Amino acid sequence: MSDYNYILESLTKQHKVEEAETNHLNSQMQEGNELWEYCYNPGQLCGERGFAIIRNGKVVSAIILSVS
Repeated sequence: MSDYNYILESLTKQHKVEEAETNHLNSQMQEGNELWEYCYNPGQLCGERGFAIIRNGKVVSAIILSVS
């Protein structure tokens, strides 16, 4: 996967693992994973928000919901 360090720095809210199904990440979830919402906004005109699966402190998958 790409370098997702920016997502780790942008985590905003942890969600219940059961919500992964709603966010199309269910097939990638493993025991012990965490589901987090993130919002990355490095500048006024550029931003990204979505959900990420965190495993052992690293982003293993992410789904982008919006880019502005």
